[in-house]
Amino acid sequence: DWKGTASALRLHEPDCAWVPKVCSHPGCQESVFSGTQKAHEETCGHRPVSLGALMTTADEAQRFRELNQFYRQDASARAQLAPSELRERVEQSAELVPRLYDAVAAAVPTDIMESCPWGCGFSSPRSLMEGHYPHCQKLPVDCPFCTVKIPREMLEIHVAICDERLVPCPRGCSERGVRFLETGNGLHARICPQALTQCPDCDTNMLRCDLGRHQQSCVRRRVACGWCMETHAATDYQSVSETCRRSTPLNLPMTNYPFPGVHEVEPAGYASGAVYTRRDLEYKRVYIYLPAAVMQREMGPYGRGRNLTEAVSFRWERKAYSRVAVRYQPENSCFTVGVSTALPFGNAFKFEAKLYEESDGNCCCLETMGDIDEQRDGKKLLEMRLGETLNEGRITMYNRIAFLGHGGFLLQLGPVYRDD
Repeated sequence: DWKGTASALRLHEPDCAWVPKVCSHPGCQESVFSGTQKAHEETCGHRPVSLGALMTTADEAQRFRELNQFYRQDASARAQLAPSELRERVEQSAELVPRLYDAVAAAVPTDIMESCPWGCGFSSPRSLMEGHYPHCQKLPVDCPFCTVKIPREMLEIHVAICDERLVPCPRGCSERGVRFLETGNGLHARICPQALTQCPDCDTNMLRCDLGRHQQSCVRRRVACGWCMETHAATDYQSVSETCRRSTPLNLPMTNYPFPGVHEVEPAGYASGAVYTRRDLEYKRVYIYLPAAVMQREMGPYGRGRNLTEAVSFRWERKAYSRVAVRYQPENSCFTVGVSTALPFGNAFKFEAKLYEESDGNCCCLETMGDIDEQRDGKKLLEMRLGETLNEGRITMYNRIAFLGHGGFLLQLGPVYRDD
């Protein structure tokens, strides 16, 4: 559950209790985490134990104890057992008794002398060998930076040359947790605030730490336009955006409207960008104009998945500052619609979201987004909580958008339905 910056992650990894490990006891294939490895190995059924002269595992020792209890029963108790259970005990005895016989025949003492299995030359009684391991110079130990196990006597040398060791940034940035390998392969240079980079708009070279401040005032930066849904250079944004505004339709007749007849929508007065409304409805419904050419470009190979309506804002019902985000998702072949608003309707409400096609001066409804609400006469509605759409709406009219020759689309938002 740890969360933090990328630099802090590198410091966290050596001590992370969730690194996958394999039990060190022979025969056990269970995968555990570093934080639980010790506890698992202390109770692992494959851990070595001794039954007097017999060296075995914990699981096998338990089977010996069960077999011992079985043979210590009275003959009358054994006579009452089912044939299947007796057969199971005989098969268990056939497997375990030969091992027990071999141990007794060898008469191995319980505390024989052993040599360190890691080859350091140390010898001691078996019961004392565990106390030697914390000091054994040949014992494999984990490198604090990488996953390699190194003999304890070589650990200091390995740490000094480990590619994953933490080093100061060669450019002098204050980021902690820079790995040596990242300074050589250029990975750190991609994020280092002291590395040189270029402004993507004017190609000026500068330190990465200065890029954000430069982009805010760069004369060639791209600024989103709320009328054509494209971006324009900041130097001539005002004039180009004004041209875009004049190119946007002034009035649009709506057909398939929920009221009889044909009704026109006009540019909204409490908005920024191509936002329309009906004056007599007092902003109960707002309409965002989406040029077909821009949507088609996003659906092509040069689409960037950007928010087409970044520069669009409006005051919904003349009460609350609101924004809408329309993005193309190539993996789903659809546009998503998300709304954020400060409408004072509590923590939950629903609203209509529809898509209209504008062609030859008329607008007709193509698609309604959202889930069916039985309490609202089976209408499709999108739900909002705390000022954000709970599930984004989807515009799925892929072919209609892709092959529209001219004009654009109107995205209707509203009216709003409250639970009360």
